[in-house]
Amino acid sequence: MDKAIVAAVSKDRAKRDPAAEQRSRERLAVIAAERASLQKTFATEFPNYAALSNPLPMTAKEIQALLSGDEAMVLFAVAEKESYVLCDHARWFRLEAGSVRRGSLVAEGRRFPPRP
Repeated sequence: MDKAIVAAVSKDRAKRDPAAEQRSRERLAVIAAERASLQKTFATEFPNYAALSNPLPMTAKEIQALLSGDEAMVLFAVAEKESYVLCDHARWFRLEAGSVRRGSLVAEGRRFPPRP
């Protein structure tokens, strides 16, 4: 439905059908409401299935519990002019452009002590 709406509004102005576009948007809204209702029903009546089929993100403590002492989880957030790294102790730090070399990332992340 999303693709159909994008295709419809991308047409030349003379070839567009505003009524059809509106019907597609309304249908998409109905589908979204039905989906939300079903998810609520699953969460209430079948919580184990809901947790399995649509899991929540893990917390930092849950992730840390899975890591051994010599392991680290590292996430990157790359922006146009700068990048950030999140290490397993749940602190972001900024990386200067071109500053990361092989082996230096873990050392840089270990500069910050784990949170208690």
